[in-house]
This record gives sequence, structure tokens and C-alpha cells, in this order.
Amino acid sequence: CSSDLILTFTNNIIVSGFTYEPFANTTAFKGRDSFLGEPAWSATRGYPSCGTFFQERFFLAGSRSIPNGLWGFTIFAVYDFNDAESLPDNAISFYPSAGSSNYIDALTSSKSLLVHTNTGNYSTPLTTDLPLTPANFSLTEQNKDGISNVIPVFIDNQIIYVDRSGKNVKSMFWDIIQSSYVNKIGRASCRERV
Repeated sequence: CSSDLILTFTNNIIVSGFTYEPFANTTAFKGRDSFLGEPAWSATRGYPSCGTFFQERFFLAGSRSIPNGLWGFTIFAVYDFNDAESLPDNAISFYPSAGSSNYIDALTSSKSLLVHTNTGNYSTPLTTDLPLTPANFSLTEQNKDGISNVIPVFIDNQIIYVDRSGKNVKSMFWDIIQSSYVNKIGRASCRERV
């Protein structure tokens, strides 16, 4: 007995969704002919801890079970994070890694999408005017500072943040010559008041 799941209803003739068929027997079949999955977030797995809008997409990141996960919704469809297809306006899923255990603490939207983790800061490309799609999405590490639990802010074309030590306030700005974000030389130290 099959069951149907209708996702969208356009009119009495046009609907979209899925038809689920139970396994007819226990004979093995190739993995490419099947899909087994579950949502990236739920009450059991946890929900994203930060988000921002960038290029008409809402990006969420850092769930409890996938702390380095980054998800961007389908263009103009706020609740659609289905990344099963890779059409240009479909959802984006990405998992930045620097060769060590990292987790996303914050996202900043400026000239690019900046992803701040405990091990470094990453940015989407700035050398192209093309919109982000599932096919061209990438992140480039900008530095290995990492951030503390203080949310970075974008002020006067700079991203100001507290590094992972919690003792240094730093700023990053876009350098055209180096084609990357660079830290300013001057740094201010956070000091406790007595």
C-alpha cells in the first residue's frame, strides 16, 4: 500500500509531492537506486544557532548535531531548505572545515557572506558578480583567528570581532590588492574592570 505526501497545491490539476512505496521484499538493491535521509535539524538533533540574509537567501548555521553546517534556503521560499536538486535557485548546504573540529558561531552579511567559526573566518568569493548557487558556492579561509562567543558586527566597511582567546578585539576589512579580508595592524585588548 503506497502513501502520498503533497507538498504544494497549485490547483485541482497541479500538485507536487512524493509517493512512498513500501518494500515489496527483502531482496537487495543498489544504493544509487535508493535514498535514506532525515532533516538536518529537529527537536532531537537541535536547531541552527545563527542566521543572516545574503543575496535574497536566508542562511542558517551551527546546529547542535551539525555544528559546522551552513544552510541557505531556496530563493524566495523561506521554508524550503531542500538541497536534493542543484538548480541555481535551489537550497545550498555546505560544511566548512579546516582539518580540525570546528563549529560555526556567527554569520555576517557584508560584501560577501562571512562565516565565523571557532578555528577561523571564511568568506564567499568577492571577485565575481555572479549570485551564489549550489554549483558555485564555496568558502575561502580568511584567517585562523576564530571568534569568541561575542557576535561580530559590520561597521564602517569592517568586521569587528573578539578572537577566540576572548582577549583581543580585531577588525577585518577587504583589501583589493590581496583579494581577501585582512586584519588591521592595530588591536585593542579587552580588559576587565576592577
